[in-house]
Amino acid sequence: MSDLWNSTSGTSWLQRTHWLQGDPCVGSWYGVVCDPSNSTLIGLYLNDNNLIGFIPNSISNLSNLQYLNLTSNGLTGTVPVGITKLPLRLLYLSGNHFGGSFPSPLSRNLTFLSYYGNNIQGKIPTQYSYLKSLELIDISGNWYTGTFPTQYASLSALTFLSLSWNP
Repeated sequence: MSDLWNSTSGTSWLQRTHWLQGDPCVGSWYGVVCDPSNSTLIGLYLNDNNLIGFIPNSISNLSNLQYLNLTSNGLTGTVPVGITKLPLRLLYLSGNHFGGSFPSPLSRNLTFLSYYGNNIQGKIPTQYSYLKSLELIDISGNWYTGTFPTQYASLSALTFLSLSWNP
């Protein structure tokens, strides 16, 4: 957690109550959600919080992380490959300045995937078709090219898909 704090200018966050003070699951750290049955960190909700910098690859050390919302911050660089090791159900990284390609494979548990409004590049990804639990995909406003992936037709749980505002 200290890596995340340091790599995202933690002292500049708008809300940072109790961060780096004791156990995040005991000390009520702002934006941290823990499983009450075993005090395991399962969620980070730091959206709209002035995180400036990059997500460290050590985020993969949060081995029980299911919910990650870092929407509308000032995050740059590439989305770390370590994110693929997490059992994520929700991944919101929209409204930042991420570039490069998006790492895969992602957790098969993923139900919500949104990283619109970044600078992610490449062909429109087809690899999400194995994520059978996906209900929402919003990857609009990036730099994807290509045609609509027919593989998405196999996503029976999908209720929202946005690929708009890509070249």
